Amino acid sequence: MLAATAVSQFHRAALGVVAPELAHDLAASPQALGAANFSFFLAFVVSQIPIGVAFDRVGPRVVVSCLTVLAVMGAVGQSFAADRAQLAAARFVLGLGCAASFMASVVVSARWYSGPRLTGALARVFALSQLGILAAGSPLGFASVYLGWRGAFAASAVLTAAMGVAWHVMVRDDPPGVPPPCGPRESLGQAVLGQLRIWRTPGPLPILSMHTFGYPAMATVLSLWAGPYLADVHHLGTEGRGWVLLALALALAAGMAGYLFSQDAPPRG
Repeated sequence: MLAATAVSQFHRAALGVVAPELAHDLAASPQALGAANFSFFLAFVVSQIPIGVAFDRVGPRVVVSCLTVLAVMGAVGQSFAADRAQLAAARFVLGLGCAASFMASVVVSARWYSGPRLTGALARVFALSQLGILAAGSPLGFASVYLGWRGAFAASAVLTAAMGVAWHVMVRDDPPGVPPPCGPRESLGQAVLGQLRIWRTPGPLPILSMHTFGYPAMATVLSLWAGPYLADVHHLGTEGRGWVLLALALALAAGMAGYLFSQDAPPRG
């Protein structure tokens, strides 16, 4: 679960360190690079409800295993992109392939654990998955220096495929001896209507509002804005940009891990 979520985090942030090279080789403007990254997250938006229905029908193991094929295709497509339109299309396919990873981990954890153990499992998966963002910093920068950005993206496709195989072999939707949930299966329409009940639940709106403004700022800096800024203003090469992005990602991971694990700690007194 950690590997699947980390791979998704890596692909979210992978454009940042090589953005200047992408812009040069594909004659892509900042707006075009922004559109390519938008395509990745758009795939997440349009696929979440169908993925939730698929979890109920066939289970997270099968869903992530199948979608990983799309993720590999998208990663390969990035490495062969000849222009900004092809890059955006590859990013959309890649986004579809990564869209189930985190929620699959949530569903599997909820079936295997309960109470504080569930909280701890989710905290570990989500906090440690930030290693994927770390890999999109200096490791990707070094790979791009020696392999070029196309070779680095091709290598990421191989790692994504390895993750998919590991997921299919190692993950089980339910603990041994525990039958899978057998409640009524929702249709896609029922799942959409169910969103109304979720929005009426007290509590989520303040959390969603923080995420709506906090996460995009982080994602924009790490995955898009920082690379060109560091290249144009501070004249850093790919390796230098990678080190700076690695430091940003380390700070993000440390802060998130500290917060999540503090919530998992037993109460004092």
